[in-house]
Amino acid sequence: MPRARTGRLAGAILEHKQPQRCREMLLSDLLEIEDNRVNKTVPDLTCNRRIFQSVVGLLALLSVSARADWLLDESRSDVQFLSVKNASIAEVHHFSSLTGGINDDGIAQVVIDLDSVETLIPIRNERMRKMLFETLQFPAATLSVEVPDSLEALKAGETAELDLKVNVALHGKTMAYDASLQATKLANGSLEVNVLQPLVVYAADFGLAGGVQALQQIAGLNSISTAVPVTARLTFLPQ
Repeated sequence: MPRARTGRLAGAILEHKQPQRCREMLLSDLLEIEDNRVNKTVPDLTCNRRIFQSVVGLLALLSVSARADWLLDESRSDVQFLSVKNASIAEVHHFSSLTGGINDDGIAQVVIDLDSVETLIPIRNERMRKMLFETLQFPAATLSVEVPDSLEALKAGETAELDLKVNVALHGKTMAYDASLQATKLANGSLEVNVLQPLVVYAADFGLAGGVQALQQIAGLNSISTAVPVTARLTFLPQ
């Protein structure tokens, strides 16, 4: 990769509003690319694959931001998930850092900073980051969906319900879910989208079952459910 292009990508990373851990990892990869170029060394296949995935991920995130017709209003958006321990104790958790938008091709994307997981118990937050999500390696999760033109054409006060495919990228894997959504055009022109029925995410589908077991053991619990309902309320502002 030419030096000028590497420099432009590095500047874009620093300016772009993404989780700090994402920016640090991407900058590290770009520096490694530049070092390999200068020293004319060839990294191993695993390193090549990681760098390639990082740069492709960066370009995808930047494309949503640069071409966004709508930007996510983080202050009025949330993604929550339910955990059940010992078969009967349910708790609701959320993520405090979300970014995203809807680009001019009608693709909505929301990036979840997994380091921002909030369970109201600091030690549990730390354990989930390290033992479950492994945020040093997988700092973010992504939700993406193709938005029909009819939603953006809604008038203030109008609501539409529809069934769409939502793609969830988490822990190096991607799964598609059938989702029932409700979209409402608000008086200020923003678009609010709610998940009507929780998406049930199975830990094993994303290679997280071992992490759940590790959390169960360290907390001394009899069980933690590996089926996790996820809900979202997302508000997009027109640009």
